[in-house]
Amino acid sequence: AIMSVWLCLQMAVQMLQTLRQRFDLQDLDSNGRLNALELAAILKEYYATEGKSRSQKVVQAEIEQAIREFDTDGAGSLSFEQFVTMICYGEGFKLPIRASLRRRLVQIAGEQATHAAVGAKGTIRILRSLFDEADTDSTGGLDRQEMAVVVQKYYGTNGKSRSLKKVKQEVERIMANYETNGDGRLDFVEFATMVCKDPGFKFPLQRQQRAAMSGAVSALENAV
Repeated sequence: AIMSVWLCLQMAVQMLQTLRQRFDLQDLDSNGRLNALELAAILKEYYATEGKSRSQKVVQAEIEQAIREFDTDGAGSLSFEQFVTMICYGEGFKLPIRASLRRRLVQIAGEQATHAAVGAKGTIRILRSLFDEADTDSTGGLDRQEMAVVVQKYYGTNGKSRSLKKVKQEVERIMANYETNGDGRLDFVEFATMVCKDPGFKFPLQRQQRAAMSGAVSALENAV
C-alpha cells in the first residue's frame, strides 16, 4: 500500500511538471494565469494531440464554459491550480487516469498555490518596508524624486549602472504606466503593481509566486 501511494505521488509530480511546462509556454504575458486567448492555444494543441477537430466557435464555447466553471476567484482567467482542476474534471478534458491520481494532481497543485501565496505575503511585507523607507516625506506616495532613488537602488543591487538621464526616463515611464489617480505619486498598490508587472524590474519571483503577488495586490486594491 505504501509503495502504491509513493508511485501515485511520483506520477502526479511528473504529470504536474508536464502540465506546468504547457501552462508556462502559453502564458505569454507571464502573469501566472491563462486568459481566453492563451487557453484557446492549449485547447487546440490538446485536440490536435488527440486527433480531434473542433471549430473556432466550439473552442470558444468550451473556453467560456471552462472559465465559468473553474475560475473560482472571478479573475476572468485560470490560475495553474484552476487549470489543473479543469484538466482533471472538465467534461471535455478528463485525463485518462485513475480517480486517485486525479485527486492527487489537484491536491498537489493546491498545495503549491498555497505555498506561493504564503511567499507572496512575505514579499508584500518586504515591498512595504522598501516603500516606507523610500517615502521620506511620509505622504503615503512616492514622487518622482523618491522613485528615482528606488530605481537607482534597484540597479545598484543588481550590479547595474544607469545614468541620471536614464533613471529619469525610467521614472517617467513608470509614472505614465502605473500612476493612475493623477496626483504625481505612486501609492503602495501602484508601486506593488509595478513590481509585479513591469518588465524592467525583474524581481526574483517564479510565475506562480508572481501570480499570487498579483492576487495579493488586487486584494489590497479592493480594500482601499
